Amino acid sequence: MSDDELSARIERIAVFARVHPAQKLRIVAAYQKRREVVAMTGDGVNDAPALVKADVGVAMGISGTEVAKQAAKIVLADDDFATIVAAVEEGRVVYRNIKKVVLLLFSSSAAEVLVLLLALLCGFPPPFAAVQILWNNLVTEGLVTVNLIMEPAEGDEMRRPPISPDEPLLSRTLLTRMGFIVPAIVVSTLGWFVARTAAGVPVELVRTETFTLLAICEWWNVLNCRSESKSAFALGLLRNPWLLAGLLAGNLLQIAVVFWAPLARVFHTVPIGAAEVVALGVVGSLVLWVEEIRKLFVRRRTRRVRLG
Repeated sequence: MSDDELSARIERIAVFARVHPAQKLRIVAAYQKRREVVAMTGDGVNDAPALVKADVGVAMGISGTEVAKQAAKIVLADDDFATIVAAVEEGRVVYRNIKKVVLLLFSSSAAEVLVLLLALLCGFPPPFAAVQILWNNLVTEGLVTVNLIMEPAEGDEMRRPPISPDEPLLSRTLLTRMGFIVPAIVVSTLGWFVARTAAGVPVELVRTETFTLLAICEWWNVLNCRSESKSAFALGLLRNPWLLAGLLAGNLLQIAVVFWAPLARVFHTVPIGAAEVVALGVVGSLVLWVEEIRKLFVRRRTRRVRLG
């Protein structure tokens, strides 16, 4: 066969036998020509060229030659092919968690910028002090961002289609989710700031409430980011004790910033009443309910596709 004939027929071929090293290279190239991601396993010197040519070369750690190990990107320490499946699953978990963190950071930062910009354009004083913005970025976000990357597998990683090499990190789905999350945070935070300012509440108290509300929105939002389609209520916090610890630490630090006098002086905050704290929690949950409704429609559409 010519290379073009091999590429055209390779999808209908299940097994290749008695393959020479040069032919292995042609097989790998034929799959790659069809824009497939090729993994090549081998243990001998003859496999080295194909291991290098493949997108992912996998060498045997026990029986493999040193040449094969040096040519491969992955070395199986136990020579067990099932380990490849486990590695693919773990890779998908890591990639999915990276996208969760990207969604959290982009949506929170975009909402924060929009709240500040819209408030200034509407003629209001800045909703946050500069040091409060710094606190929010370094502490509030930092405590949940690092811990979100520790999110365990959702269980459907190996049932999902492979990720295209051309898929951008900011995928269409991620941007669509931002289109729901960012407006919800902006409406909650800016709406509270405008309403309380119009009611004649002192600027220091309004800023403290708005600063706290932004943190609450981000805490609700991290629950959104744990899954693209599963409800936040279906994913218990105990599945990720790191995230639970981060949320608890964030709450305690925010309480300290607002109610502990030495920190309050530094961050220009004043104590908030109990009724306002409850109201802030309810208003901040808007971002959760908006994303829950979107996820509900996604699950229903997926169910109809499967039944159809």
